[in-house]
Amino acid sequence: SEDAKDACRSSGDNKSRWKKENDRAMYEIAIEQAALANVDIMEIANSKGKIENKPMRKLMNAIKKSSNWSGTLPELRTRIKKIATTKKFTVREGRALKSLLKQVKRKEITMTELLKNFIGKTIEHVNNFKNDHGLE
Repeated sequence: SEDAKDACRSSGDNKSRWKKENDRAMYEIAIEQAALANVDIMEIANSKGKIENKPMRKLMNAIKKSSNWSGTLPELRTRIKKIATTKKFTVREGRALKSLLKQVKRKEITMTELLKNFIGKTIEHVNNFKNDHGLE
């Protein structure tokens, strides 16, 4: 989306660090670009070795350009894989999730709004967290 592209561009100055917000925007762009190319995001994440497949290279270059990624394509693929395959919440994310779950319970936010805070996570991940931590 345009918001994701703007988020990546706004911190595109080479002196600044790549941040979690950049990851969120880049991952959103990657999902959009992959859908346009009829490719599952896990195909990108699980591809190995040099990216010689022309359609895959074209897709990766589109993601790189749209998200203002300054690293190499293999580094971008590694970053996408890390986001796509991380199943657990970090301690910091767990604290934020508990707070957001209370807001969902009070109907202040929806589950969809909650998920926007956690890149690459699904309702299944949230439910597993709730079960693991004895939350209602």
